[in-house]
Amino acid sequence: MIKLSLLISIIFQIFLFASCTSYRLGNNKPVKFESIESISVPIIKSNITKPRLQTLVTNSIIKSIQEKGAYKIKKENDSDASLYGKIISIDRKQLRANRENVLRTTEMEFTIELEYEIINNSNGVTIAKGTTKGKSSSYLNANFQLTENHSLRNAADQLAISLANILSEGY
Repeated sequence: MIKLSLLISIIFQIFLFASCTSYRLGNNKPVKFESIESISVPIIKSNITKPRLQTLVTNSIIKSIQEKGAYKIKKENDSDASLYGKIISIDRKQLRANRENVLRTTEMEFTIELEYEIINNSNGVTIAKGTTKGKSSSYLNANFQLTENHSLRNAADQLAISLANILSEGY
């Protein structure tokens, strides 16, 4: 009876420890980013004439990378890699219209699309490149500019979260 309970206990422990064999403590960076410990984020470039959008997107990206904790933010000369980006487009789309007047918008969706490239600072090789989007929707107030600025800030935050996920988790 004792041997049977000992055998069951050993089998249980084998299955228990085998289920945790692929788990690693600490950061689980993608393979292509394993050698990178720090990253620099210069001001994002843009051909779009929207005041302060470049700074807004850059600050959102830096904040999201710091919140993820996978990389340290450093100056370009001191970092392992640099993240360069360019705002490709800002799209505005009507989601809802007024019932009495279909030309009058009540809710809009704002989308920011960013093209990024991550370059290794030691040898100049491109590690990754691609595009990512951030979307935000909001109901329009009487002050359209204020609504647009808040929505673009939210879209920039969503874009930054998406980019930080790509850097720290690979997707």
